[in-house]
Order: sequence, then C-alpha cells, then structure tokens
Amino acid sequence: MLTSSNITLIVDFASRTTIFGWAIDHKTQEFPNLRLLNKRDSTEVAVRAVSRQDVNTAANLPKEANVGFRINLSDELNDLPDDYALIHEGNIVWDYCTFTSSISAASEIQITPFLNQRGSREVVVIYTPESWLHRAISKIHNWNSNYFSKGYSSGVSFSFLSSGEIQKGGFSVGKGDHIFLIEDNAYRDYKISNSILCNRDHAILSESTNGRDFSGIFSVANSLMPPDARFATTDAIWMLRFFTTFVTYSDLFFDSQNLLYTYHSGSTEIWMRERVRRAIERTNSSDILIFTKENIKISHLNQINDQNCVTFVRLNALKYILDAMNESNLHLIKTALMRGIRISIINKDGE
Repeated sequence: MLTSSNITLIVDFASRTTIFGWAIDHKTQEFPNLRLLNKRDSTEVAVRAVSRQDVNTAANLPKEANVGFRINLSDELNDLPDDYALIHEGNIVWDYCTFTSSISAASEIQITPFLNQRGSREVVVIYTPESWLHRAISKIHNWNSNYFSKGYSSGVSFSFLSSGEIQKGGFSVGKGDHIFLIEDNAYRDYKISNSILCNRDHAILSESTNGRDFSGIFSVANSLMPPDARFATTDAIWMLRFFTTFVTYSDLFFDSQNLLYTYHSGSTEIWMRERVRRAIERTNSSDILIFTKENIKISHLNQINDQNCVTFVRLNALKYILDAMNESNLHLIKTALMRGIRISIINKDGE
C-alpha cells in the first residue's frame, strides 16, 4: 500500500504473470497516470484503468469511475521479468521484489502433498520452517503455483516436507524416481529416515545455495543452468531456475532403467572393442567401466591415462558426473570416486 499527498495505490495481488489492484489521484479523484516498468530492459507501458465497483462504493466515487487495474505481464510487456515496478510522475512507487520480500513464509507449504500425489518422477524438497529455503519456495508459489504442477512441469512433480513433518513419522519413499533436496539445517538438526540418507540421489542445500555435493546432483544441475542463472539476485529466483533444470533435463535425472554405456575416452583398437562388448553384455552393475591394457589397481590411479585404458560411463550415471565428462580420464575417475560412483577396473586378464 502507498498513500501520499498525491495518490493512494493498493496492490491486491502480484506475481510474475499478473498484477492487479487500484489507485486514486487525490486531486482529481480519478485514476492516476501510472506506468509499468520492466526492469530487465527498462521498457515502459501505460497502465489502463478498469472498473472496480467495490472501490467506488467504499470511496464514494461515481459508479462510472474506473480506478482499478489488472495487468497480464506477458500481454503488456511481451515478457515475464524477474522484477518490475509501477511508476508515477517519473518515480517508482511500487516494485515487485520489495513486495514479495515482505511476504512471510507460510507455516507449512501444501502444494503437492507427498503421500497423496506421488509421481513416477519426483523432486522432494525437505526444509526447516522459516528457513531461507522455505521463504524461497513460498515466494515461487506466490508468483505462480502452477510451477509445481505435474502438467506444467512435463510430468515431474514437486513435493515439499518440513522437518517437523519428518519427525512426526509416517514418511516413506514409494516406487519411482526421486531426487531429494534437503535444506542444510534440516539435514543437521533432524533425523531423516534412512531410506533418504541411503539414497544417493540427493543434495544438501546450504544457505548460500552452494550445496554439499554428496552425489554430484548439485554440480550437474548447476552446470546445466545458463551462465547468468548462477548469479541470480535472490534465493527464490535461483531456486526456481534450479528446479527448472530437473524439468528441462528430466530424462537425464530420472532415467534409472537404462543399462547402456557411453564412450568417454581411451584406445579404440579392435581387440579392446571385443572385451568391452563382452563385459557390457554381462550387464555389469558398475556406473563406470575402465578397461586397461595393463594390470592397474584402483589404488594406483595415476597410472591410468587415455593411452592404456578405455573408459565407458553408464547413461543413467551421467546425472552424477555429467559436469566432469569433458575432463580427462583421470579427472573423471577421481570425481566419480569422491561422489561414491561405482567403478570397475577390468584389466588385461579380465579381472
């Protein structure tokens, strides 16, 4: 709400798609000259007045007075900006980021109840009430609750659980593919079920959003975001782009049945190809297969190079190490070991 000597401006609702409210010029008792500013590219458009009979009645205005406004940002700006503002007489009198920052987080977020609307591909977010992550999710939901619907997210569903709900019990992980994003305090301060902690498809999100990278999920998702997205101005914008990464690359993050391997590096001589074919036909359970010309042990990693071995990565393990796939053979293997990726070294004797 803005009340000055010149105008009264009330914004009833604002999101990244829509804003509506009303305004009155105190001198003329009419709708003031408001303009909508897109902060992304500094473009401006005039705000058109519409009827608000509820305001006319409360303010004793004529029935024919138009003092309301309802703006579809996509129609007016041809854009859905991260931030926008209302301008009166050249001055910003309201801006979106300030408006959303004043919204307190709800005590519980009920968007897609975990126990009732499981999807076969699901991102489960576990947060501490009133934490930075809780506030960020609340803002995203306020912008547009459809961000978290399965239809909007190409079949990927989002579920949100507070650490308090975890403590109450009754939480279980059903069939299907899940990625767990656990807020740092929830991880440290609460006992989360073993079924989550034993599942390697999870990342711990710290307050600075630089997650503790147990499995590589965080690094892979972060590497797939556009460069400018990694420098988002608010936690909510960053988290929205982080969530969107799982939707955009859903086949990468949620395909757990694929037993195919992709070539990474090394010799492709005819005799090596036959060894690789036989090993893969045995449906090896390892995420990375290293075929060596010599008898090299995992304890002697520095002996591994592109000349004496061939490396293959299983497709459904790419979500853990995709960010290292363009690196050297040795760098890939060291990264995989740090993230708990399963590796098999098959030496020249077939062991």
